[in-house]
Amino acid sequence: HGQREPAVLATALQDDYSKVVITANNVFCENPERLTDRVLADARFGIEARRVTHRTDDWLLELIVGSNLNIAVFGAGHVGSAVVRTLSTLDCNIRWIDSRRNVFRQAPNNVRTIETPDPAFEVAAMPPGSCYLVMTHSHSLDYEICDRILTRNDAAYCGLIGSVSKRRRFEKRYRAQGMPEAILENLVCPIGVEGISGKKPAEIAVAASADVLRAFERAQDRGDVTYPDNVHRINPINKST
Repeated sequence: HGQREPAVLATALQDDYSKVVITANNVFCENPERLTDRVLADARFGIEARRVTHRTDDWLLELIVGSNLNIAVFGAGHVGSAVVRTLSTLDCNIRWIDSRRNVFRQAPNNVRTIETPDPAFEVAAMPPGSCYLVMTHSHSLDYEICDRILTRNDAAYCGLIGSVSKRRRFEKRYRAQGMPEAILENLVCPIGVEGISGKKPAEIAVAASADVLRAFERAQDRGDVTYPDNVHRINPINKST
């Protein structure tokens, strides 16, 4: 329902296997009368206790705690692979994108690999408030991807691998096409945090991951995350114990 709060998915183990979403304060379903006070109380206890799965009476209760840290990593080279390995240890959702065929061999469970001839189009698939790391094998592709990210103007982080001179070249071209300075300021290049200067893939991965996490937490503190016009909140049914 857009709030990303912990919830329990309750499935009736009888009849039509109907499903109910239960949060700490609301119940989302078509027929709330089927849900007993015992099941409701047990579901909410499960949220507090972070109990993953439990059965109460004829209901299966499954805890759902979704992460709102959404990350797109463009590029599956040595650095991109190291970055994904490091980021995947966080509670996050990762889309790993590359244009080359058969480049993905193995990926962690929370990583979705996408092989596509047009990686820049994948920017549109990301939710508002996402974090992006752009590190492909092509400067022209990096440019196109960053262009789409900056034009969206809703990223928590837009990081581009490269040097200060690469950033200046990109900025010059973006200015020539009319991109406002306020949007250009959102481009982070070089990536990483101060104090980590190593150039090995694993070192870059640690620095880049720290930079992403810091930017994401700052965006959360500011309340920057927004939702597009076609996303609507479901009206809840108030039912308290």
